[in-house]
Amino acid sequence: VFADPPSTVLPSRTLGQKAALERYNAFMEGAGEVLSALESTPVSSQSSSSSSATARPADGGAPAAAAVRHHKYLTNSSLLHLQLRDGTLRSHVLTQLLVVLKYLAGNHASLPTGPINATPGGDAARLTQQINKGQVKQLAALDRRARDLLRATSGPDAVNLVSWLLKEREAGWKVWKKNRCMPALDRAGPPDVSGRDVRALLLSGRKRKARAAAGGA
Repeated sequence: VFADPPSTVLPSRTLGQKAALERYNAFMEGAGEVLSALESTPVSSQSSSSSSATARPADGGAPAAAAVRHHKYLTNSSLLHLQLRDGTLRSHVLTQLLVVLKYLAGNHASLPTGPINATPGGDAARLTQQINKGQVKQLAALDRRARDLLRATSGPDAVNLVSWLLKEREAGWKVWKKNRCMPALDRAGPPDVSGRDVRALLLSGRKRKARAAAGGA
């Protein structure tokens, strides 16, 4: 789902409403379980494979949370619980989850609702809207939990950065694409160089390489 949410949990030509709803519900259930696991596991005070298992403050107070001791990162799912206190892993998972939740909430009209069997005289469209509103509330609840965990793991600055990227930066990206990639971001030069100019330049380079290869043959 993190890699390709549109073709994984949203209805498409190759994924019907019923199958998409099953996958969507499985994703939501899995996301809730991941958040519950992180919520029930304290964040490690340090993530170092060479640190001792328990660190006691100099003032003699209570020992800090046990440090994570492992090689980054274990691939066996049965050993994942050993990494739940690792701040880096938590931040990566929570950030990716927030990105997917933002995408799904932004495309809430496309969320799968499954076959709607309205009662005689009932309004199927209104029933679909009610289901959709419930889904949006569920996404918002997961989003709040993920933000709280990220704040506890990496601090408020991390949450503010992710919020800015998902709101203002994403909006700016859409405007840039709407303006036909103007100005070009992947080439140094005058500000009036368009993305179309860059594509033409790349295409001419490929043609030159093709001609050179044909001449050498």
